[in-house]
Amino acid sequence: MAQAVSAFATLRAGRPWNAKPGLLLGLRAYRSETEEFPPGACLAVEARESTRDAEGRGVFDCCIRMDEQLLAAGTLTVFQPDNAWEILREQMQ
Repeated sequence: MAQAVSAFATLRAGRPWNAKPGLLLGLRAYRSETEEFPPGACLAVEARESTRDAEGRGVFDCCIRMDEQLLAAGTLTVFQPDNAWEILREQMQ
């Protein structure tokens, strides 16, 4: 689900080299109807942005389906600050 949000942010940036890194802050209300995803299964991942603010915080309602069957769902909170590279560098030290 987080990868789908990342793909969305990259598309919104217009070009991959314009995209800046984002941070996954949390996952709420996660529920799963399966203990594991079947190896090799074709999964459909949906991420719908429900809110976004000027500082770069966003909330996405997400789900994972296989053959129209809901396997998992949750709400991701993300943050894409202007200084994301600096934050990441600090965390690596």
